[in-house]
Amino acid sequence: MLKNQPNCNWQKTKLKPMETSKRIADKASTLFMQNGIRCTGMDTIAEGLGMSKKTIYRFYPNKDRLVMMFVGHEIDANADQCKLLYRKADNAIAELFMVMVAIRELFTRLNTALIDELEKNHPDSYRLLKNYQSVFLADLIDRNLARGVDEQLYRDDINRKLLANLLLENFMLTLNSDFLRGGTIEQYFSYLIGGIVSSKGFATVEI
Repeated sequence: MLKNQPNCNWQKTKLKPMETSKRIADKASTLFMQNGIRCTGMDTIAEGLGMSKKTIYRFYPNKDRLVMMFVGHEIDANADQCKLLYRKADNAIAELFMVMVAIRELFTRLNTALIDELEKNHPDSYRLLKNYQSVFLADLIDRNLARGVDEQLYRDDINRKLLANLLLENFMLTLNSDFLRGGTIEQYFSYLIGGIVSSKGFATVEI
């Protein structure tokens, strides 16, 4: 639409390529979350957008690319959230708890059924997710452990690399709602870090 022209109802604003690409990716992501990946075909996405499949294929040559965009967007958003936590948290213990909650949120959104579909039908996207878990998240927790030692909240004799992976695996257990049915996530977290906190850290959190 030309500048300084009235917004008449009969005038249609043509979407720019980047806007169209984002629109397609956003709609596909919404449908993947609602219906599952396998049950969401390109026909469904096109119908939801009110556009032809031919238009979608101009931006995404196949469904795999859309799935990769979907997974990439989810982990990028989670990574940004986790990075923000370091600046917001008063100390390492508070940061670790918030990271645990953020990890839980990500893998609750990408539920077991969706992850199974990725593993079976979209291996590249599945590897992207597993790499995020085993590299980025593990490194994030490792750096948190270093911060906690510096703040004298964690014991200085801990094996950081071992504990980072152990804590991450334990965090994943909290995705099972039955596992936490007998208590709260705060209680679980307190029990989980009981073996790594120093006397100063012990005083910071209720064990």
